[in-house]
Amino acid sequence: MMAPGDFIGPYRILAETSRLASSVTYLVEHPVQDTATPLFLTVWPAVHLRSLKEKHDFAQACEQIKRLPAPSFPLLESGVDQETPYILLPEQEAGQERIALIDQQLQKSQSSEAEAVFLRAVQGAPPPRPSWLPGWARAAKEKGSRVPKGAWVGVFAALLIISCCGWVAHVSLPASGATLTVTPKSTHVQQTLFVAVSTQPNQNGDIHGQAITYTTPAQTRTGKATGKAHHAATKATGSVVISNISLNGSSEDLIGASTVASLSGVDIVIDGFTAREGATITVPAHAERAGSGGNISAYDINFTVQFCRQSDVLCNNPTGQAHVQNPRTFTGGHNAFDQTIVQQSDIDTLAQPLIPQLTASAQEQLSQLVAQQKQPDDQAALPTPECTPTIRPNHKISTAATTVTVQVSVTCYQILYAQADFIPGVVHAQEQQTRSKYFVGYRLVGDMLASTPVFATTDAVQQTATLRVDANSIWAYQLDDNDKAMMAEEIVEQTPDAAKVLLLAKFSSIIQDVTFALQGFGGKLPTDAGAIHFSTQPVPGLRA
Repeated sequence: MMAPGDFIGPYRILAETSRLASSVTYLVEHPVQDTATPLFLTVWPAVHLRSLKEKHDFAQACEQIKRLPAPSFPLLESGVDQETPYILLPEQEAGQERIALIDQQLQKSQSSEAEAVFLRAVQGAPPPRPSWLPGWARAAKEKGSRVPKGAWVGVFAALLIISCCGWVAHVSLPASGATLTVTPKSTHVQQTLFVAVSTQPNQNGDIHGQAITYTTPAQTRTGKATGKAHHAATKATGSVVISNISLNGSSEDLIGASTVASLSGVDIVIDGFTAREGATITVPAHAERAGSGGNISAYDINFTVQFCRQSDVLCNNPTGQAHVQNPRTFTGGHNAFDQTIVQQSDIDTLAQPLIPQLTASAQEQLSQLVAQQKQPDDQAALPTPECTPTIRPNHKISTAATTVTVQVSVTCYQILYAQADFIPGVVHAQEQQTRSKYFVGYRLVGDMLASTPVFATTDAVQQTATLRVDANSIWAYQLDDNDKAMMAEEIVEQTPDAAKVLLLAKFSSIIQDVTFALQGFGGKLPTDAGAIHFSTQPVPGLRA
């Protein structure tokens, strides 16, 4: 028995597509030649052509078939592989009638006569043509009488007139009904897919699996913080109220920043401001030097000062005066200092020694849970359980502290899926790819052939897995009622030849070929689209 990957002659078997009592048909490919159309190879395992004459007779019969004009048996090639004859066809259905006839004759024969019966069946001549002579002429011919020459002329003239009139009427009138047989577009898809195994109801995936999880009890360790942080000195800030503004010769002036000494002797810088005669204004200010000494108390500034224009940096010509006071304490001034903080290495030093022993414990407990919950048909999506540590410190990184405490636990999980869901999952993944490349209407025909899955990736947060699979399948477009109605409307009152050209041009993305069968006398398609019926030519798929 042949299997995918075996060779018959130069052709490699992809899948078995059909089997009769004496023959088997396979979908095959040539390992060197790149052919866009599928190839179908039929072999007769019980027939053994041992002699050179038998092989020669078989080859001659096949050559005669190939030379026939417009053959219904479109033979591409023939051969003998280890005494077993085979033929190669571009379409599986085209040669089935002849193959079935050969098979029937082999079934009726003795095993010792198989080779002779097979060769006669392959060489079989077409049945004799029926006589077209009228009855009186046939009777005369059978009796051996001579038919008068004038009678023959009359017969031919009458037949010619009748034929011409009938032909004109036939081609110009619509038929009462028609059947349109459509061969849909199909594609042979061989590619590597990534099949997603999900575990939650709201997750997108190709296969729905089950996540089995175990988390260890947390273990705690405490240690010293070793990080160091330097804090630079900061300046105190606040504000002053400037009142009773008196200007020399103007009602408004732009005053520059100025420095005043508080009653406690701290230099305070007052920001620039716009002064208006008699007005009161609150202006930001800050200590000139950084440190806690700049945190002056309320009303440490409470006196009259002179001020100058912004352009008079040295204040050689005061432009006015006002009363200045700070009703609130200045704050934010700090001296420089160093501080102990928590750093990442402190947490890692405490947590890392706990992780290996917790992981071993989690794996052991998980294996027990998997053994309890796994069904006979279940498969593991992960080659080994996936384990992730969880570390919870009581202080964040860079927090000021002299010690840090960590809690460590480990979670391990395994994902199981039913073997029965594997092939449907591969079909779903391929369907998403097919829809994006072709059209939504493409559906799988035959079986999906898939390799043994190989683990690719996993997501510990979502608890999902991705499997890599080599997929091999045939997809064909499935015509719906809307497609059929559109086609029928396009071809009413057309001749079959014109209708075929029109359909293959307009619907080339979904159909491969069309044939017509008219009902009634006319030679055109019906005037009513409803009288055009559809039949779909099956597309052969792969067999697992």
